[in-house]
Amino acid sequence: MLDRVRAGRKATARRGAPASVAQPCASERLAEALVDSGETQHFQKLIQFSIEHAADLVHWTSPAGQILFVNKATRVRSGYEREELLKMCIWDLDPSLSAASWPERWCALKAAGSVNHQSFHRTKTGELYPVELSINYVMQDGREYLFAFGRDIAERKAAEECLRESEERYRVLVDTTSDLIFSYDRTLHLTGVNSAAAHILAGSSVEAALGRHISELGLPEETWRRWEARCLEVLGSGKVVGQPSREVRLTNEATYILETDLWPIVSSEGEVVGVRGASRDITERAKAEEALRESEEQLRQAQKMEAIGQLAGGIAHDFNNILTVVMGYSELILVSEECSSGSLRSNVEEIKTAAERASALTRQILAFSRRQALKPEVLSLNDVLESTERLLRRTLGEDIELIALARPDLGLAEVDGHQLEQVLMNLALNARDAMPAGGTLTLETSNVELDREYCRAHPGIEPGAYVMLVVSDTGTGMDEETQSRAFEPFFTTKEPGKGTGLGLATVYGIVKQSGGSIFVYSEPGKGSMFKIYLPRVDKPARSRSRAAPPPDSVAGSETILVVEDETAVRELLSRVLGRLGYVVLSVGSGDDALALLREADSQVDLLLTDIVLPGRLQGNELACAASSLWPRLPVLYMSGYTRDAIVHSGRLDEGVNYIAKPFVPGELARKIREVLDARTPSG
Repeated sequence: MLDRVRAGRKATARRGAPASVAQPCASERLAEALVDSGETQHFQKLIQFSIEHAADLVHWTSPAGQILFVNKATRVRSGYEREELLKMCIWDLDPSLSAASWPERWCALKAAGSVNHQSFHRTKTGELYPVELSINYVMQDGREYLFAFGRDIAERKAAEECLRESEERYRVLVDTTSDLIFSYDRTLHLTGVNSAAAHILAGSSVEAALGRHISELGLPEETWRRWEARCLEVLGSGKVVGQPSREVRLTNEATYILETDLWPIVSSEGEVVGVRGASRDITERAKAEEALRESEEQLRQAQKMEAIGQLAGGIAHDFNNILTVVMGYSELILVSEECSSGSLRSNVEEIKTAAERASALTRQILAFSRRQALKPEVLSLNDVLESTERLLRRTLGEDIELIALARPDLGLAEVDGHQLEQVLMNLALNARDAMPAGGTLTLETSNVELDREYCRAHPGIEPGAYVMLVVSDTGTGMDEETQSRAFEPFFTTKEPGKGTGLGLATVYGIVKQSGGSIFVYSEPGKGSMFKIYLPRVDKPARSRSRAAPPPDSVAGSETILVVEDETAVRELLSRVLGRLGYVVLSVGSGDDALALLREADSQVDLLLTDIVLPGRLQGNELACAASSLWPRLPVLYMSGYTRDAIVHSGRLDEGVNYIAKPFVPGELARKIREVLDARTPSG
C-alpha cells in the first residue's frame, strides 16, 4: 500500500497536479518513513489499527461520492453498520450535499487539495450532529480519493452556545440596567460603557462616548477631577479605592447623587491595565431617606410633646386642688363681715387675683396636655371665624391688616366652638407680636383631601377629608430650631415678662384633643403659617350652644353627698354648701360613699364627687353603683383634670355634669343649683 502511495505521488507530480497536492502530506511522510524503516508490514497493521480505533471520525470517499472506508468512531456515532455505510454516498451522511451538487463540490475540493470546514452529519435515526472536518485530496495508483478526518463537536457547540447566551444575557443586563457601568484604560479614556452611563456621564450614545478622555465627557471640572484622582489611585495601588460613597453629580443641568465603586482591571500577567467602575443613581433614595429622617424627627417631637403633656397634666391636677382651696377661702373672706374694708380686703383680693392667674396657667397646661373636657358640636369653621373676626379687629390694632377668606362651601367639623375661638385668638395674638412694625394677618378656611404621600411626610395625621384653617402672617418668622420647639409649654422667644410660653402650647393641645393636627411653616424674615386640619364630618350642623341663664337663687335645702379625698377641699366644700342651706354629707373615698348610701335613712339629692379617688371605686364607678341604690340620683363630677372616666377622645360624655377645678364658691353654687333644678319631677 505504501508503495502505491509513493508511486501515486510521483505520477501526480508528473501530470502537473496542484502544488499543494504534490507536496507530501503528513500521512505520506509517515508512510515513507515506514517504508524506509524496513518494517512495512508491521507498521501497516499499526496504522490500520490506529485509524480504526481513533477517536476522530475517518472516512474515504470516491470521486462519485461513494463511501469507501469508515472507522469505528464513524460507525458508532452514525449508528450504521460498516456494510450499511459502504453502500451509501457521502450526502447520505452530510445533508448539505446532494447528488446534483457533488460534482461541483468534488472539483472544488480537488483544486484546493486540503480543506477544513464545519458541517452536520445525520445519524441513522435522523439526528443531526455538528462535525469539524479536515478533507484531503489523495491520488493513489492513478485513482483519486477524498480522505477526511472529522470530529464530533456537539459538546463544543453546546458550550459555545451557552457562552453566547451568557454573554448576550450579560450584555442585555448591563445595557438595560439603570446602574452606570463603565471602564477606563490607563490613560483614562473610556473603553466600555453602558447606555445609562453614556447618557448621564457623557450625555450621548454609547458609540459617541467610547474613546473619550475623562475630561471630555461634559462633566464639571470639579467633578471629573475628583473622579480622575480616584481612578489614578486605583491604577497606582491596584486595589479597590473607597467604599460606596455619595456625591452630587451635575451634568446636562441635572443633579444626581451617585453611589460609586471603582476597582482595577488586571491582565493575565498581573498588570493593572485599567479601571472598572459601577455607579448607582440613588437620588430618589436619598430624597426618601431625608424625608424619612424628617418624619422620624417629627415623630420624636410628637412623642416628646406627649410626654411633657402627661407630666404637665399630673402637676396641674394636684395644683388645681390647692388653687381651689386658696380661691375658695379667699372668696369666703371677701364676703365676710370682717373683710368689708381696709387693708385686709386689699390683701385678700391680691391673693385671689394671683390664684386666678395661676388658675389660668393651669387651664392652659391642661389644654396642652389634652386633659380638659371639650363639648364638641357640629359646626362650620366659618361661623367661628366670623365671631372671632370682630373681636380680633379691635384687639390687633390699626397697623395690622386682617384678611378673612372663608370658603362658602366649607365642610363641617365636630369641635368645641369656644375652644376653637381660643385657638384663633392665641394664633392671632402670637402673629401680632411677630409684627411689631405692622403687617398682614390672613385667616383662611378650605376643604382639603390629604393623600398617603402627604401623611407619610407629616406623622400624626391620616389620609382623608379635612377642613383646613390657615393662619398666616408677614412677621419676623422662625428658624428651624425655634419651629421644632414652638409648641413646647413655657418655650418662648419673647423677653422675660412678655409671655408665658403657653399660647402655642394651648393651641396644640386643643387641636390635638379635637382630633386634628397642626403644622407650622416658617422662615426668618418671611413670616409664619399655621395649618390646622380637622376631620370633615357628614352630620347635620347644630347651632352654637349658649350658656344657660343663671338661677334666681343659689341657695337650697337638699342633701348633697360630697366625695373628695383632699381634706382641705372637702372641708371647704362642706363649709360653702352648708352656708347656702344644704345638708352636707362628706367622705374621702368611693368605698365610704357607697357604704353611706346603703345606710342612708333619707333621700340624697345630689352626688358631688371627684373623678380621681383613692380605694377601689373611682368617681364614675361610684356613680354607677349609686344609681342602683338611688336610680334618679344626679351626679356632678369635679376634677383638676379629666380622665377617660367621663371623657373619651377629648369629649365629655353625653349628659355628664362637670365642673373643672379650680373653681370659686359662687361658680360651684350656681352649677349645683343648675343640676338640681334640671331633675325630673319624679326625682
